[in-house]
Amino acid sequence: MLVLTRDKHVASDLARQSYVYSVAIFRLVFFVFLCVHFAPSLLSYWTSDGVDGIRTCEWSRWLFDMYGRIPVTVVRVMSAAVLAVSVFAVFGVAKRVMTLLAGAGFYCFASFNGIGIQTLALIDVWSILVIFVLFGDSGLHRDRLLRHMLLFQVSVAVFFSGVEKVCSGWLSRDPLGVLFAYPAGFMVRDWVTTASWLHVPAITRVLSVTTVIVELVVPIGLWIDRTARPAAVALEIFFLLIVAALEIPPLFYGIFAAGGMLVLDDERLKRMHVSFVKLARRRRVGATQF
Repeated sequence: MLVLTRDKHVASDLARQSYVYSVAIFRLVFFVFLCVHFAPSLLSYWTSDGVDGIRTCEWSRWLFDMYGRIPVTVVRVMSAAVLAVSVFAVFGVAKRVMTLLAGAGFYCFASFNGIGIQTLALIDVWSILVIFVLFGDSGLHRDRLLRHMLLFQVSVAVFFSGVEKVCSGWLSRDPLGVLFAYPAGFMVRDWVTTASWLHVPAITRVLSVTTVIVELVVPIGLWIDRTARPAAVALEIFFLLIVAALEIPPLFYGIFAAGGMLVLDDERLKRMHVSFVKLARRRRVGATQF
């Protein structure tokens, strides 16, 4: 009877869990990083270099070929409209409609020209945008479902990145040793080329193995209540280090690191907020005493 009663309490607690704040934070971070990623390319269409520059086809061949038949004025109006719609999406105005319009606009311009836009993170961008369009309404149950779908997408992307590394023989080679040997400004940050300890084979091999372990273990840990928060912290640090060491768009960090926030329900976020407020007050009181 005690076990059954405890199980009922656990089930009721899970049913009351809300993820409104964590989903809102993820939406904000996701769209801010998405706007920052696309903004330079969209603004370039207001110059001759952006309109007449070299183009590459990365997504839709039909849209790529259609670009030459669209008047320049229309393209410029489209770029301004996409930027405006994306700003509305950042603030959650008409969530599903603005997300749909912004996603369609981003896909069009990614198809018009992939230079300055194309990155592997766009695969996850399109998936997340579809999730927001399908499950973006407000409400306790929908926010919980939206949170599960977003966390699933982030977890699957990271996990199968690790699987791909295992299948490609990552563990039997020293890929990070080769990567860190690249010249400055090519794939790696300048500080990586000057850090002598990052060119020691033993260290780069340990980092290579650690990368695979993190990508295989952390996504699973995000779904276990006891390990969710440590896994979220590990995910934050992992992608922060990747962006700090490699010449990749910050969009990677905006998608995957922000996904770690989805493990926190509203009650935990409120408790964290109260703790930060108390800590700030203590520091303020301590500063005034001196």
